[in-house]
Amino acid sequence: MNKRKSLWFIAVFWILGISIFAFNLHFKPPYVADAEEKLESNLTYTFGPGNCDSRKEPDGEWDIICDVGYDKHSFQYQVYPESESGDFYLVALNTDARENVNTDLLSYLDIRKSKG
Repeated sequence: MNKRKSLWFIAVFWILGISIFAFNLHFKPPYVADAEEKLESNLTYTFGPGNCDSRKEPDGEWDIICDVGYDKHSFQYQVYPESESGDFYLVALNTDARENVNTDLLSYLDIRKSKG
């Protein structure tokens, strides 16, 4: 009976540990999720269907890469929290992103051409 209880506790803690690890691996801060959602919506409105994905870089910064439109434009940004408003701002990393900062709905987002 004790052996069975021990195995049961080990199994429960193992599953719990794996669950916590998986959650932390895929956790996005709210400002990153918000930026990803707004970018995908605004880019889709302007260029056609697409998808945005975010990833955490080894240095701790968050990148968002969006592939949209029938021509498969690729937009790359870094997203940062805006300390005063609790919102976010984006830094355009590639040519497509920099050239379209003021295009249609993208003009409503705080997109900068360089960090700072």
